[in-house]
Amino acid sequence: MDKSSGITNSSISDETSLNSSLWLLADDIVGPVVAAFVGMEFFLAVSLNSFIIIHTLYTAKKKLNSSSFLLFMLSLMNLLMGLLYLPYWAVAVGSGEWIFGNTDSIRNILCKMHGFLVIYLTVASIHILAVISIDRCLSIIKPHTHKRYMTWKMSLLIIVVLMVSIIYIIIANFIIIIITSAKND
Repeated sequence: MDKSSGITNSSISDETSLNSSLWLLADDIVGPVVAAFVGMEFFLAVSLNSFIIIHTLYTAKKKLNSSSFLLFMLSLMNLLMGLLYLPYWAVAVGSGEWIFGNTDSIRNILCKMHGFLVIYLTVASIHILAVISIDRCLSIIKPHTHKRYMTWKMSLLIIVVLMVSIIYIIIANFIIIIITSAKND
């Protein structure tokens, strides 16, 4: 049992032995209270990130630069995290189990897809923050070179390469986990 996430972990050897107890939360979590806080977090995440995106797009009409584009992408990743992660997690914690899916195999697939999405958006946000830091550092240390080379198109290229490489890294990690768990069984 993983106390940090609250989800009970079970190692299942074959698909037919899945049961509903696999999707239950740990006993020490008060689901409705956590779901209420996640609901407030959802409201704040969606409203504030939407505001930042709208403000960035409005001010970018004048001149789009690398900083505003990177801020837009960071807010977009955080908005997607708020829209695609928080509602499902709030419902799962509030109900005390993962309720999405008709059968245990569908639940398993949806849970893994949800986990992939959460990891992807989190890692993408962290890497975009790193790119923003490098962008700001270069603009201070080498302002003329930064202005010449770091356009919004270069930022777009960096973001595309970053997003594709994150997908490959996460898929490689999942493959490694599957192979090592198969060896342990």
